[in-house]
Amino acid sequence: SKVKEIIQLKNQLNDSLFEKAEVLKKELKEAGNFDVFIMQTEFAEANYFYRKQDFDEAIQRFQELLDKAKLKNDTLTEINAKESIANVYQYLGEHEKVVEYFTEGYKFWESIDSKKSMARSARNIAESQIELGNFNEAESMLNSAIQIYTQKKDSGWTVISYYYLANLYLQKIHENVDDKDRNLKALHEAVSMGETYFYDGIIGTELHVIPVSYTHLTLPTIYSV
Repeated sequence: SKVKEIIQLKNQLNDSLFEKAEVLKKELKEAGNFDVFIMQTEFAEANYFYRKQDFDEAIQRFQELLDKAKLKNDTLTEINAKESIANVYQYLGEHEKVVEYFTEGYKFWESIDSKKSMARSARNIAESQIELGNFNEAESMLNSAIQIYTQKKDSGWTVISYYYLANLYLQKIHENVDDKDRNLKALHEAVSMGETYFYDGIIGTELHVIPVSYTHLTLPTIYSV
């Protein structure tokens, strides 16, 4: 019952539940043989601080998980911890670190043929590469993500990825990178493809509320370049 309770808590931590999770974690440690559930709770606790925007505490806790994983040669947990740290860095605008950590994640997910995880890492790499002005690298990662999402029939994340791709071309236009007409054509195509997948519906996707950001992108003002 303790295991069931801690699983229920791990995805909904807030101020009132945090202390309870700590107590349950202590009880599981004393009982022994519950390392996986303890780890899941520690990830949830670190994410709790991330949501509270206590980024130093979040990074510290993710780093502790990373260090433990290295000692145990637990590559899966190590990569999850690194990508969690990268999420914090992305929020803080430290995009070089984001690219470094998610690139390591991408290579690992590729090595075990975890397509959805590859796509998630690729999308995050692309987002930071756009911020760094590395448009070719970003475009490559987004195309990789789109290919996976379309193969998996995940309309939601396909739309989001086309949103990022359209934003990439918009950034190139604003920064006078490459030919403006070619970028504008690519921008229209990305928006059109995103609309196609959006109107096809988002049944079966993990993301159920997407269209808000994408809808803003498709407003006519987007073409005022």
